[in-house]
Amino acid sequence: MAGNGQDLIATARGEAEKAMRCFERAEMREAMEHAGRSLDLLFKLPEITRESRGVEYMGLHAKTLVFHHLARFEEALKDIKRMRAIAQALEDIERESMALALAAQSHAGMGRYQKAIEADKENIDLNQKAGEPLGAAAANRMLGTHLVAQGEYDKAMEYFGKALAVQMEEDNLKEAALTKTRMAIAFRKKGRFEAAVDQYKEALETEKNLKNWARVAENNLNLGETYHEQGYHDTALEYYDKALKLNKRLENWPGLAKNLIAIGTAFLDKKDYNQAIEQYKKAAKIAQILKDRGELARCLNKVGAAMEAKRDFASAVAVYQKALQLYEKTSQGAEKAACLNNVARAHGRAGNLEAAMEHYNKALAMDEAEKNYDRMATRYNDIGGIHLAKGDADSAIKYFKKALEIHESLDITQGISGIYANLGEAWMRKGDPETALKYYQKAYDVDKKGTDRSRLLKDHLAIAGVLAAKGDMEYAADQYGKAMELAILINNREAVVAAGLGLGQAHAARYNHGAAVDAHKKALAVAEQLNDPGLLARCQGRLGASLFGRGDLDLAMEHFERSLAGANAGKDHALAAEVYRNMAQVWRERGKNENAIAHYRKAVTFGEAVGQTRNLARIYWDIAILLLDLNRHGEGMGMVQKAVAVWDQTGGVPGDVEERLGLLSIGMQI
Repeated sequence: MAGNGQDLIATARGEAEKAMRCFERAEMREAMEHAGRSLDLLFKLPEITRESRGVEYMGLHAKTLVFHHLARFEEALKDIKRMRAIAQALEDIERESMALALAAQSHAGMGRYQKAIEADKENIDLNQKAGEPLGAAAANRMLGTHLVAQGEYDKAMEYFGKALAVQMEEDNLKEAALTKTRMAIAFRKKGRFEAAVDQYKEALETEKNLKNWARVAENNLNLGETYHEQGYHDTALEYYDKALKLNKRLENWPGLAKNLIAIGTAFLDKKDYNQAIEQYKKAAKIAQILKDRGELARCLNKVGAAMEAKRDFASAVAVYQKALQLYEKTSQGAEKAACLNNVARAHGRAGNLEAAMEHYNKALAMDEAEKNYDRMATRYNDIGGIHLAKGDADSAIKYFKKALEIHESLDITQGISGIYANLGEAWMRKGDPETALKYYQKAYDVDKKGTDRSRLLKDHLAIAGVLAAKGDMEYAADQYGKAMELAILINNREAVVAAGLGLGQAHAARYNHGAAVDAHKKALAVAEQLNDPGLLARCQGRLGASLFGRGDLDLAMEHFERSLAGANAGKDHALAAEVYRNMAQVWRERGKNENAIAHYRKAVTFGEAVGQTRNLARIYWDIAILLLDLNRHGEGMGMVQKAVAVWDQTGGVPGDVEERLGLLSIGMQI
């Protein structure tokens, strides 16, 4: 019987070891099967022994790593609890510390950083009491990493510093280099790119001296990503190429695929979509050679994303569908659901809202079956977005709130700011800027503690837009200014243009026309670098308007003519209406009233093609006042009535019109 028990333990150990090897080869289904067999064999033992507990720990560890790879963190936590109990029974500090580290990573994977930090602190205490300084240092480093994820960079640096001091004292240069790498990430998140580069380079030199070439390659990749984040794509590509050569020499095929994806993304951000797709396809070939269906599907997802960026939505959907077929053959439920999400998003961007809704609902059904509440929240948020795109703000709010309830009940901070922002947009669509501002402010309060400056940039732009809509131009200008600073910092040129246009409008509304001209000139200069004729035309029009406000009529007309040419080429009727109205004002200022009336009538034609909007009402009002000033009362009063009719349908008569309207109302029936 004892012999049979030993045979079972030996076989179970072999299965656990096979599980780990399969995991390292990214063969997740096989890894899970071997881990399951290992644990099943141990259940057949007549009695539990110290040796069998050790093997059980191995099997559970392999399962946990697979669950982590598949983002099935709740399931991982159940096995981690058993792992820790085994480690405590064996009085094995190293294994218990590993279980705590895995628990922290699981909580972090679900965005529960506070729980992750609690596990990290428990891990530090465990190692300190056991007299394991290097174990405590590793736990301090992980705690710092989770604090970075939560946006507490300075506090994170304290823990990185503690870890580094111990590692240097113990002369463990390998661990010290890894800690410096983590410190570099914190500096990157704070926008201190020079400090990040210094830390990466120090780590790189240490790894070179240790001849740890895999880590040298990784740090070259890290340096490339740091320059990439600053918009220095060519410098990033130089470091990516160094990493690529090393990974080729090492025959590190997974690292090589990661490199190619990074290179592809650099080209994607340079808007060189064909080159990006080529690099992603090279990564896909490596995944095929490795027979890693999951990695191949991820590469195809990247190709699909590049197709989406090209606005080739049909091709993007086709590629995503190929990735989806691969996920059907793997156990990667989370990634399959994410791929369904990509298909839905591409359909949504193409305007195929029903197809988008269908795929989002399929993904939601998978999430509900797995009781993955984190992903369910994401899906509710996505479905709310489709309802918003369909013009159904009430249904959108219902789904956004369902997503919010999950985040708040599970204390998930990751992604919650996006839900707040979506609620803000939905309430704006309902014509309630006060409620919208409340949600946008909540989004900002979350994002200012986080690591994503692009989200913070969106918050400033959204808050500025609401303030401008409320007529609070002083604070709107302040928010647009902050957005401009952030957009320049992270080299987001589209956002620089958006912030510049908004800032110029806010200055113009406060009659600060000089500042408006400066802001619009900045926006135009950046727009000229982008391959977007529609955006360029809009910038020309706004600059013309601010020049008109400053009294530069000839220069204003030049910009209006350029804007009009762009609007007509792009069939942008709304912009054409706006520009014709502005040109009419220039003619009126010059005393050329018939020219002004002709341009106003063209503005009306284009405005009516767009629909019943407040901008159209303003055109009616402008032409009405001009006609009345010319004593053409019949035509003028007809235009006044048209303006009032539109305003009645779109939120009421503006305050600046009410007084004059009162004087005119004697001759009107309103």
